[in-house]
Amino acid sequence: MVSSKSYPSVETLVTQLPPGTIPFEWVLHCAPLMKPRLYSIAAVSKEDWTISICQSTYSFEETGQSGTTSRWLRSLQGGDAADAIFSRTDFHLPKDESAPVLLIANEIGITSFRSFWASKAHNPMHLFFECRNQEELPFASEIHALSREKKVDPSIAYSHDPNNKMHVDSLLKQKAGTVLSLLHNPKARVYFCGTPAVEQVVKNQLLMILCSGNEEYPGIEMGHAVEKLVIMKIQKRFITEVYGPAKLQGFYTMELEWKNTM
Repeated sequence: MVSSKSYPSVETLVTQLPPGTIPFEWVLHCAPLMKPRLYSIAAVSKEDWTISICQSTYSFEETGQSGTTSRWLRSLQGGDAADAIFSRTDFHLPKDESAPVLLIANEIGITSFRSFWASKAHNPMHLFFECRNQEELPFASEIHALSREKKVDPSIAYSHDPNNKMHVDSLLKQKAGTVLSLLHNPKARVYFCGTPAVEQVVKNQLLMILCSGNEEYPGIEMGHAVEKLVIMKIQKRFITEVYGPAKLQGFYTMELEWKNTM
């Protein structure tokens, strides 16, 4: 439930006032222009020509309703028409099915990865995901089934679990050996999808893992670690999709070095 102390929306005024109270010209002039909503594709079926998306909805305390676009999407019925724009992206599996992939996400960022494991590709997949608690884990039954079938190696962090509170960067640190082997594998690809704040701490953790190293892969200096991730990004082996507003405060030294290098 989200609390909104703003003034009533144009939609609320139009529906609550008597018909004809507000001129249609006023509505067109005062109603805010709606920007296109961006959604990650969770699955594509070429057999029945369907596309699946994952939608996170929140309701407002004052009205009990969710957002305009969320309600409109849920109101669509089979056969209804809707305009959609598809953007080009590098967020797809490598053609080489022997290439392992490191999948890192938080919140609804996991949606993009569902299309990965829903495909018939055989790439080894290592999933690191963060959500609030076990009840909010998306695609839980699919992830558990894929884990049992050894198709996906999942590691889940619950940021609001009172008994085992953890974030995705801590998971990466726990499995630093696996992460390090993937970062040094020239065929491997790293994907991140989530919020700017989590992207920041994930990049910092990847840098720390490269700097720390282990017996098989000795640690490297910070400058070389940054250079390695930048090269991976240029080669499209480190691919990110970030949504939501960026927070400019609280940048770490490593993050500043990353930006200066880029």
